[in-house]
Amino acid sequence: MKGQWLMRQNNQRLLLFFNGWGMDAEPFYFLSGAADVFMLYDYRTLLLPFDPGPFFSPYRDICILAWSLGVWVSQWCKTALAVHPAWSVAINGTLQPIHPRHGIAPDIFNATLSHFSAQTLDRFYANMFHDRKDALRFLSQPPARDLPGQQDELRTLQRLIEGESLSPGAWDFDLAVIGQHDVIMPAKHQLRFWKKQAACRIMACGHYPFYQWRTWEDLLCLRPS
Repeated sequence: MKGQWLMRQNNQRLLLFFNGWGMDAEPFYFLSGAADVFMLYDYRTLLLPFDPGPFFSPYRDICILAWSLGVWVSQWCKTALAVHPAWSVAINGTLQPIHPRHGIAPDIFNATLSHFSAQTLDRFYANMFHDRKDALRFLSQPPARDLPGQQDELRTLQRLIEGESLSPGAWDFDLAVIGQHDVIMPAKHQLRFWKKQAACRIMACGHYPFYQWRTWEDLLCLRPS
């Protein structure tokens, strides 16, 4: 995987952000603030792009924020991270993201991968939103990724997700944020998965909810009440 600082202000709290499939920093540059935010993305390999010991040593608190398929990736990486976060939040994702009742239906996932094209990707981006204005805003600054790389990443994630069973470990999610209009990772599937595992917060949004916030500090406030 790749990593990139989105904000670096030498704070004592770090927000470690596991981005979704096919993404990069482009759709998140509008978020401002004074937080320290490090983004992980491009999961064609799941090797961390840093040594956790030195990387985390300046920070008093580590907070995990994971979105979409990044939710599964973050839990896959938790042993390597060797950190107990102050809190962790999953946004529109589950730990069974390719599943007929707890995630994306396998036939839909397979069809997306099998027929992957620029048109498929455009439909995916449009379906991330309940509000057309938000979709147009996203499309004005989409990820700067190449199609073969995105397809390869999706294929890699499918192989890993279907081949690996995540067992409980040192940390799981404190809160699941669920977009009630999410049609990528259906809201009812997310609720079914999380209802006995984490506190749930429903938001009036689609799969990509980040236009609900203005700063990274707003996201740092996403914690169980």
